[in-house]
Amino acid sequence: MFYQYYCVRKICHVSSHHINPARSDNLFPELRQVFLFILTKSSKFLVQRACIKFCLRNEINAAETLLILRGIIHVEEKCVQWYSDFKNGCEKVEDEDRPGRPSTSTDDAHVVQIKDLVVNNRRLTIRDLSESVGISKASVYTILKNVLGLKRVKSRLVPKCLNLLEKRDRVEPYCFATAVFAKFGTSRFLAELKRPLRGHRFDTIEEIEAAATAELTDIPASAFFICFEM
Repeated sequence: MFYQYYCVRKICHVSSHHINPARSDNLFPELRQVFLFILTKSSKFLVQRACIKFCLRNEINAAETLLILRGIIHVEEKCVQWYSDFKNGCEKVEDEDRPGRPSTSTDDAHVVQIKDLVVNNRRLTIRDLSESVGISKASVYTILKNVLGLKRVKSRLVPKCLNLLEKRDRVEPYCFATAVFAKFGTSRFLAELKRPLRGHRFDTIEEIEAAATAELTDIPASAFFICFEM
């Protein structure tokens, strides 16, 4: 921002001279040097507003300011309006921040569509989601990361924390499997389940499943009640 500091020093130098405001032609050489230098670094509208503000500080009226703008930078759009704004206390020559047009690709409707697609198939790529919903890949990425809180791990979209996918498949803390594993431990429970099946040969997976299911049903209910009494 060195050029802004330089321009301020130049303007202060011009202001320090006792120039007659009634004769705007006396201001042209110095003002042209300063504002043409700013014009190489900024837009013509910023130069126009800086020139208007400078003239106001030197007690030059709006009509003389308009003549100066015509003679130096050949721009006079909204000269009276900016002169009035600076006179009423405005200090900034830049435009105020504007909210802009609302986003139409990351709205609630598209978020719901992306969420439904990801819940049904977590292996969809960003390109697939973009083609299905009809929005850009950047918008899909923004929804996945910033709205749904998902990231890709080994070709699957998984949540960073407990989110919509894990909340859907969440296991209750006192379900059958959790209670048994909490009592016996996973390895011990599987060992106890496989003990009666040792020495038997099974030809198909279905026979193994049937035998394991039969062993599970043979466990008495009192054994499971002990788990809930912990």
